[in-house]
Amino acid sequence: NIILLIIIPAERSLHQPMYIFLAVLAATDIGLCAAIAPKMLAIFWFKAYSMAFDACLAQLFFIHTLQCMESGILLAMAFDRYIAICDPLRHTSILTPSILGRMIVVVVIRAIVLVGEEDIIDMLLTSIKNKVSRSVVSRAFISLMGYGNLSYLKPRTVILIGIPGLEHVQFWIGFPFFVVCLVALLGNLFLLIIIPTERTLHQPMYIFLAVLAATDLGLCFAIAPKMLAIFWFSSCSMTFDACLTQLFFIHSLQGMESGILLAMAFDRYVAICDPLRHTSILTPLFLLRVVLMVAVRATVLVGILPVLLKRLQWFHSVVIVHSYCEHMAVVKLAAEDVHINKSYGLFVAFAILGFDMIFVFISYILIFRAVFHLPQKEARTKAVNTCTAHIVVFLEFYILAFFSFFSHRFGHVSPYVHILLSTIYLLLPPALNPIVYGVKTKEIRKRVVQIFVLKSNTQ
Repeated sequence: NIILLIIIPAERSLHQPMYIFLAVLAATDIGLCAAIAPKMLAIFWFKAYSMAFDACLAQLFFIHTLQCMESGILLAMAFDRYIAICDPLRHTSILTPSILGRMIVVVVIRAIVLVGEEDIIDMLLTSIKNKVSRSVVSRAFISLMGYGNLSYLKPRTVILIGIPGLEHVQFWIGFPFFVVCLVALLGNLFLLIIIPTERTLHQPMYIFLAVLAATDLGLCFAIAPKMLAIFWFSSCSMTFDACLTQLFFIHSLQGMESGILLAMAFDRYVAICDPLRHTSILTPLFLLRVVLMVAVRATVLVGILPVLLKRLQWFHSVVIVHSYCEHMAVVKLAAEDVHINKSYGLFVAFAILGFDMIFVFISYILIFRAVFHLPQKEARTKAVNTCTAHIVVFLEFYILAFFSFFSHRFGHVSPYVHILLSTIYLLLPPALNPIVYGVKTKEIRKRVVQIFVLKSNTQ
């Protein structure tokens, strides 16, 4: 359905009523999958049966509304076929863009009005109005659970409280994070479609960029659904196994992103310092091996973290003061010796992030030394420009990483500051990376302009 939503606006020959309705149908189907699949798979895979009543009502509303919209669009498509076959000479004069827009609006309004019955809407509105008072009660209960003199033997469920101290505004904080996730989703999907289809982008740097985009998508999917469920629906509970799974994916994808940034720095080093051997060194087989090594390194090193956590028996709390399952936040729950967990966590951080950062710095020292030895100013400027996008992405990733890391382990900052920083660190780079490369890369920028210019011309 995403492919349809990209192809139909971009392909002039598909700018016909039937295919416009098909694009709306594709958007409706995506919404339907997004409404039902995450919770269903969480039940099947992680036994995450619990659900906030507000979230249940919201899911009910979206599922039935989208079903009704789909039915209405199918009726509109049948009407289009009727006109095209029974009155073909008047087809374009009847199904004008204005009429199509009105039909789609009528279909949407009909579904929302009929499905959004008064009692459901009233319950949802009352829920939002009472969110603050309910939050106070729930947080008091969580505080008793978290700080009482209780011990838990291999807990099956943990509770994520989101952003401590900002519970009363978490509902609104969710919206900017949702926008960031949406930008990251669309931007990285766009890269994953443009890079394979554009022959001029079949170069090592852009192949690594495509892998980076896939990694960023995985990172968004690992953190955003549960985080937004906490912010919007107070769906705080999570099975311990699901928590460890989320922890594994978040940290392993972080490690993969760091490794890909190192691979991109190596590509720039070879391209500038040894350009004649660039194609012979960075062969397709070599690129595949690099990507596999990055993935295996992150998977193996990070995969030990949940194994070490799983061996722990006793926990003094099941309340995680965070918006997602982060390694140190889970370690702090344990009521037994966790020196191995802490030490290995530091080792993984330095073995991946520290190692990669050092070698990226070395690469750029060698690159700039080679650039400054170039005789012509234009050549120096061109060489630096090829590295600008990667430098920006590298700096945004590591600066945010170190702010988050040191504020958590060594800083004396409020918990909500650390949690906001760590969440921004995870979600902001995936949103910024496509923008940075889209602005700085001529081929990507040109392809984007072609698509939107073609769309505007057809309109």
